[in-house]
Amino acid sequence: MNAISVSAVRRSELEGYRTAPQGASAASRTVAFARECPARVFVISAALLVPCFWHRRIVSADLGSHLYNAWLAQLVRGGHAPGVYIANQHTNVLFDLLLDSLGRGFPLATTEKLAVSICVLIFFWGMFALATASAKRPPWLLVPAMAMFAYGYTFHMGFFNYYLAIGFSFWAIAVAWHARGVADLWPIVPLAILSVAAHPLGLAWLVAGCIYVYAAARMAGRFHAILVLLSITALAGAHYYFWHHYVIEAQSLPFYYFNGGDQLLLFGDRYKYVEYAFLIFFDLRARARSDAFEKWRGAEMQLRDSG
Repeated sequence: MNAISVSAVRRSELEGYRTAPQGASAASRTVAFARECPARVFVISAALLVPCFWHRRIVSADLGSHLYNAWLAQLVRGGHAPGVYIANQHTNVLFDLLLDSLGRGFPLATTEKLAVSICVLIFFWGMFALATASAKRPPWLLVPAMAMFAYGYTFHMGFFNYYLAIGFSFWAIAVAWHARGVADLWPIVPLAILSVAAHPLGLAWLVAGCIYVYAAARMAGRFHAILVLLSITALAGAHYYFWHHYVIEAQSLPFYYFNGGDQLLLFGDRYKYVEYAFLIFFDLRARARSDAFEKWRGAEMQLRDSG
């Protein structure tokens, strides 16, 4: 009996997310999780940020241009750049505002590391929150994989406004997943505001993902096919619009290129083997946990397959 009690306490400590009351909101579950696992969250966060500090400069393509803009903003405010002014912008600007704010109190070299670290933590823990909402338990086993995606293609290219927007969308979809009613959706509003300030595509994913999981949680499984068909129709409509209103450069890419695994393709074709290994691992894991129909019927699989 004592062994059973000790085991139960240990599971509670390792999976503090489950200690929240049944039907609790995402906010209360997050608080319960943080209270139960503070040391683990701190250690993972510290390890996650090591790549941001082990080089003198962070290697990320567009990051240099963001820092250059922050430096120019400092010159303009100090009156040292005559003829240059700061234009007001409402989207695709959040990361630049973060750099500008931190740059007022720190050297630009320090500002770079602090700003990027904040982005990495938002993205990683947003991904973790979404995976936790889907699995209904903290996915500790997947932490190394999530860390790799946090430093994937989007990070490598320096698209930090888009990176932030996607991070906020992860958090918002996790909130929608646990919402018991409309009243529980209020945290999505500030997340949406931050997302639109970061990048409009992130806001689009935030809105679409929240609507999807909120609706799926309230529909019988046999009706989920309707949501998938609506998603496919929306994607087809977007494809038609962009194809007929913009100059499109068509590419022949395999279907699995669009499921997120391409984030690991950074430095040549040899990284395809890493992508293939991830695809095989997650597919086998999904098949082991449920049969084919149940696997498809899950909202997380519908989001992946229809998106």
